[in-house]
This record gives sequence, C-alpha cells and structure tokens, in this order.
Amino acid sequence: MHHRLIDEGLRMDTGIIVETGSAWSTHHFAMLVGYGANAVHPYLALETVKQWHTSGKTMRLMKTGKLKATTVSEAQDNYRNAVEEGMLKILSKIGISLLTSYAGAQIFEAIGLGEEVIDTSFKGTTSRIDGMDLELNSHKC
Repeated sequence: MHHRLIDEGLRMDTGIIVETGSAWSTHHFAMLVGYGANAVHPYLALETVKQWHTSGKTMRLMKTGKLKATTVSEAQDNYRNAVEEGMLKILSKIGISLLTSYAGAQIFEAIGLGEEVIDTSFKGTTSRIDGMDLELNSHKC
C-alpha cells in the first residue's frame, strides 16, 4: 500500500493505520512501521491484556500484593509503553533517532522470498537469496 500511494503521488497526503490481531511483539510493530504504517492498533493484544487482567489468577495476585494492583486501562497502557520502549531500543541500535526516519525506510533484507513475491508485496526490499514465489508449493533452490 505504501508504494502504491507513492506511485499515485498520494503518500504525503495519506496516513496508513494498521488494525491487526497479528501484531503483539515489538518486532511486529517495527516491521509494520518499517514498511510504511503510521500507526498500529493491535486490537487482539489489547484484548488479551484485558482478559489477562480480569482472570481469577491475576486478580488474586493483585489482592495478595504479589502483583501491583492496576486497572485494565493501566495494564493496557503498560503494554503500549513496553512496545514503545522496545521500538526506541530497536531504533537506537541501528542509529536512528526519529521514528519518522524509520517509517517506510524498509531497511530489511528478505531471505527465502522470490523476486515475484518481493516485487508484489515488499517492493524495494533487498534479497540476495531467491526463494518462494506466488505459486502454491513452488520454490526455487
């Protein structure tokens, strides 16, 4: 989508918000932002935090003081803060100080994806090793 918007001359006028149940780790967020997402809403991760918080075991641990008592909203904020700190750590390790410098930069290398897949879904990504193409059960050795 990022490259399609660039090709159409619309990228500077458009934000990409990814609403997904598949992103929960810092790596997932880094990949989405690195490929052009301006924001990520990890609805399933936030719902998981909510279910964890309201579980009987968690409630007992909070009542006995073995776990800091929080609200659901505070627990979700803790998750968001952890992801943000993880993203900052990733950026600092590669020498980037601003998230805007990382967004859409595609500073990744694909391993095991064929040229057709990269051109279709990961345009501009470097790959020194060929691999899977778009045909089912097909790959190049």
